[in-house]
Amino acid sequence: NIFCFANIQWTKLFTLINGAAGHIHCLDRLGQWLAVYGLLAVILLVLATLWWPALREVDRRTYGWALLAAIALCAVLYLGESLLSTYVLHHALRARPYNARWATMLIAEGSSDSFPAWPALLAAALTIPTLYLSRWLGVWLAALSCLTALALVFVGSNFPLDALTGLLVGGIAGYSTAAPFFRPAPALRRRIPALWMLLALWGGGLLLRPSHAAALGEGSDTAPSPVVATVLLDAPPAVIQALRQQAGDARVTLQAATNKYLVVADILVVTLRQDMPIKEIQDLARDEVNTALMRWPRLRLVTVEISSSAINARTKEILTPLYKVTVSREQFPTGGFLPGQTLSGKKYFNPRFY
Repeated sequence: NIFCFANIQWTKLFTLINGAAGHIHCLDRLGQWLAVYGLLAVILLVLATLWWPALREVDRRTYGWALLAAIALCAVLYLGESLLSTYVLHHALRARPYNARWATMLIAEGSSDSFPAWPALLAAALTIPTLYLSRWLGVWLAALSCLTALALVFVGSNFPLDALTGLLVGGIAGYSTAAPFFRPAPALRRRIPALWMLLALWGGGLLLRPSHAAALGEGSDTAPSPVVATVLLDAPPAVIQALRQQAGDARVTLQAATNKYLVVADILVVTLRQDMPIKEIQDLARDEVNTALMRWPRLRLVTVEISSSAINARTKEILTPLYKVTVSREQFPTGGFLPGQTLSGKKYFNPRFY
């Protein structure tokens, strides 16, 4: 149906934007900075404008009250979303990309819901009153807000629809709170109810949509868990030896378990290389999956996690996750995954940021 088609297009857009991450160092650093500090930069610019000495006192007062009203409305919207997801829907409005499908990660995983992108929402809400005060500064803040929203998709934190909805809701919230203070033309003030009606229709359509994973035929929006058993199991020595030979000088640890029906395994590969390219990481993970599933016929589900090892000043080992993939026997091709073939379910943390 139309919702499945729209979800597939949004997912393709996410793959296009997020797929560019992890290749160009300066672009990665810019995306990480905007995703983490973009909202902070907007807030600092707004505060600098509020306390600018050349600003007239009447304009400062009007601008300040408009900002406080925008922040208060955003807080009400956040509370409403929390109540909706907790007491009405009983689940999060949206899982983050690295839980719903594979994503290239440039920042640490967040614990909050993905929908909407709240940094983009608050940045947009603060931008609208600034546009009324100074069109020149408002345009710069609008550009920074849009770049922050794009960066959230680029680093793998949000889907494009989350970022776009954040900008839309924040823009309407900022416009609704700024209008009573800056008193635009009556025709502009009459548009506020229509904008909120449009927003309600937008939100209703999003609640009716299927999940990203359902639209793609991938099942649940939650990443598969390898923990389906309670009894530990010893892996065949030949399998462990083959995995270690495949990993070269990396350290390989294998833990297996069974519930008398299914056998699952968790393989941890720890490398001492701090600058291992993403392609080599992907190739190593693919080879480990092929070796485990081809040499151990009883194995039904395997998770391969690759991490880099470093020793800090206290001689303590620090592991940095690089890649994680989960593959079931049903997803495994007859002859194994081919060289260059991308596996679903990856999580990649750029080690240059840690």
